[in-house]
Amino acid sequence: MPSGTQIKIYVSKGGQVRIPRDIVGMTKADAKARLLALGFAAVSEPQPSQSQYFQRSTTVPAGNVVGAAPRVGSLADTSAAILLIISSGP
Repeated sequence: MPSGTQIKIYVSKGGQVRIPRDIVGMTKADAKARLLALGFAAVSEPQPSQSQYFQRSTTVPAGNVVGAAPRVGSLADTSAAILLIISSGP
């Protein structure tokens, strides 16, 4: 390029993947395997003391996944740690 030519540079935000909605209702093990297969670096489940990550559900059996943080359906960096939100049952 000749000196003085204007160049536009676009910077990638990195690898982002949508957290799939189909993890809702899955067992913790199946949801974790699905997210790791999509390229997320870390997937964890809450400790019993983290009561805010357990939610009552009349449609998802106790112990299965009802959501995630960041939330299901959102885009997240593959380097992000995903925390599963677990059903405490009805």
